[in-house]
Amino acid sequence: MDLQELTKKNQEFVTIATHQFKKDGKSDEEIEAIFNEVLPTIIENQKQGITARYLLGAPTAWAKSFSTKTVENGQAIDSATNKNPWLMWMDSSLLFFGGFSLFYGFVNLTSGKTSAQVYGISSILVIALSGAAAFYGLYHFVYRYSGNPKDERPSLWKSLAYMAGFTLLWILAVGLTALIPKFLNPVLPGLATMIIGAISLGLRYYLKKRYNIQSALAATQAPRNANRK
Repeated sequence: MDLQELTKKNQEFVTIATHQFKKDGKSDEEIEAIFNEVLPTIIENQKQGITARYLLGAPTAWAKSFSTKTVENGQAIDSATNKNPWLMWMDSSLLFFGGFSLFYGFVNLTSGKTSAQVYGISSILVIALSGAAAFYGLYHFVYRYSGNPKDERPSLWKSLAYMAGFTLLWILAVGLTALIPKFLNPVLPGLATMIIGAISLGLRYYLKKRYNIQSALAATQAPRNANRK
């Protein structure tokens, strides 16, 4: 594996990735086979000023993507995140619901007046569910392509259009919560709302660990050769 044709930045990428490969238990033969496959692409792109990091993502994350198992607490676990749309939506919903519940519960608790809490529990739920849907939409149309080459990512204007569209839909959903009847949208005591929020965040943490759910709020680095061995 000759690295002389690579730029210093690309040589550094290979060095860091190699270290991660060895850390994951790959043999020299396996490492060489991977680089023999990807180096021609790296060399071709560096002629256009495109670095390996820009093309494939962070070297450590890229190297880890070749390992189907990762060791954690002495046990092997699947390192590939679960990108099931329903699970990702649920993950974000629990995060938003927990966060907003804690916030509004704290405001209500410290003010000493239930009227200080603008949103009832049903309103908070609708805000969380719609916000999670909006962020999954952004992930699906924009963020999941962040680790891909430039020609495989949506254009800047298209990305901005998606962001504006999903943000407006979320704002619309928040506005519609005013139509929820009060008997279906009770304003709970601050402490009760905070407890519900804490339970929501705890459940989200458990399910995320249990099913290794990909977060819709985070850009993913997904190189084109990520699943090749």
